[in-house]
Amino acid sequence: PLVPHVVDFICQKWNVLDKCLLLRISEWMMMYVSDDFRPYLPRVVSVFLRDFNSYEVRIVDGIVSAFVSFSDSIEVVAHVAYPALLNWVLHNASNTMACNEILHKMKLIFVSGGVTKFTSLIVRTTVLTATLNSQLHQRLLEILAVVAFQSGQSFLLYIPQIKSVFDISINPLLCGIIKSLKFSLPFEPA
Repeated sequence: PLVPHVVDFICQKWNVLDKCLLLRISEWMMMYVSDDFRPYLPRVVSVFLRDFNSYEVRIVDGIVSAFVSFSDSIEVVAHVAYPALLNWVLHNASNTMACNEILHKMKLIFVSGGVTKFTSLIVRTTVLTATLNSQLHQRLLEILAVVAFQSGQSFLLYIPQIKSVFDISINPLLCGIIKSLKFSLPFEPA
């Protein structure tokens, strides 16, 4: 019965106390009482994402790190979390260092939470982001590799759009996945 009180505390104090502390509490909750905490994820995540684009980078990084710690439970709130994360990257594309770090963590989130329902949004956002900052290409291609692997042959529809912006040859993993999809072969990473 303690979990609802802790969730109330996190939500009520989000704009009062140190956000990093509250994020850490949510990570501990997921780590130690995940079955009890999971039903509260929609409420907690919606609080975390309120005014998301206005937070300083360290808070955004903390939120994204918390999402990584939620592991496959992030799938429950993916419909809220993924668009917010992708929007943040697109609007902060000029901040190469911060975006590269966030993109790395987003890849981990996408691996855990699944992306098949968000393929179009992810491809569109990665392509737009790539046009804004070529220094993000490697991390964006890593995300596209996750999308390709999880989406299967339907990903092939996006190849022309992706190739119009990216040199995919710099990511052998993505190239291998695309090759296996094109020829209906099982994918075996090197």
